Amino acid sequence: MKNIKRISAIMILAIITVMMIPSTAFAATDFEISSIGLSPDTVSIDGGSVNVSVTVKNTGTDPITNVSYTYHLPSGLEGRGHADTISVGASKTYTDNIQFNGNDVNTNIQAEVWCQGVGWISHSKTFSVTGEDNVILSGDEIVPEKSSYFVGETVSITDTMRNSLSTNVTNLKMKYYLRRSGSDTSGDTVTFGTVAPNAKVSNTLDYTFTEEDLDGLRIGSSITYNVSGNGPYTEYNVAHDFVVVPSPTPTSSTTPTASATPTPTPEATPTATEQPATSEIVIQQEANPQEETAAIKEDTGTNTTTSLFQDRTIVMTIIIVVGAIVALVIIVIIVAVAKKK
Repeated sequence: MKNIKRISAIMILAIITVMMIPSTAFAATDFEISSIGLSPDTVSIDGGSVNVSVTVKNTGTDPITNVSYTYHLPSGLEGRGHADTISVGASKTYTDNIQFNGNDVNTNIQAEVWCQGVGWISHSKTFSVTGEDNVILSGDEIVPEKSSYFVGETVSITDTMRNSLSTNVTNLKMKYYLRRSGSDTSGDTVTFGTVAPNAKVSNTLDYTFTEEDLDGLRIGSSITYNVSGNGPYTEYNVAHDFVVVPSPTPTSSTTPTASATPTPTPEATPTATEQPATSEIVIQQEANPQEETAAIKEDTGTNTTTSLFQDRTIVMTIIIVVGAIVALVIIVIIVAVAKKK
């Protein structure tokens, strides 16, 4: 009797243990989502049509007889089902055209796939569709563009935007912001309204730097708009960082007082002293001592030469007179001798 009770207890325990084991432990059906393909993988930010391909591979030991999948879109569910059979180790790709709207792009989407074999099992995989900007910044300009700016100086920033869609963009607005020390301050908002396809709009912001900007300033902008009733969508334009320095302090200088210029007293011009004809000295006011000395030497030399010349003339005259007397004496002697003979 005791053995019967023990056997019964063991059987009950075995049954409970089996019931606690997950049913998938005995399942021979299994698969994997090999890949999810998108064509195209980029649409407009307000949505678009995309061919989504999901590849399912049977990794179990039994064939898969049914495949169904659901795309969990923010705008709603998109479901598909196929009564196909995928043999063990085989793969199959299913492609469907899915319409995404503006709320479905640039977000994670879950693809959930169910397969039936020995029971139903499911796997999921996420993907996303990229939405392009509808309004793009086609150009910006800063005047003047410098490495740094003084407090009190004004800069002009012109942003130009273009509607890249084939439909109108409505309620287009641009809002500026100022960032100082990591903190943002809202600036002006400019409303453009409706912008036609491929049309451009622009706005110029004039900003004067203040002492609050000395620690650095960033001026940026964001735009919001609607497309086909969807939105609003938000995009950010290029932000500009500015280095601001204190204004140069003007140097105070005292204008010197004009002093009276003394009028020079005219000096009397000395009268030149008359000199001998042989002298070439001309008396001048404040004459150079060296020049005066040279002139005196020149005058002295001239006087000496004149004196010597006069002495020589007297000597020659005496010689001539003496010679004439001697000659006359000789002639008289010769005549006297001749008479005696």
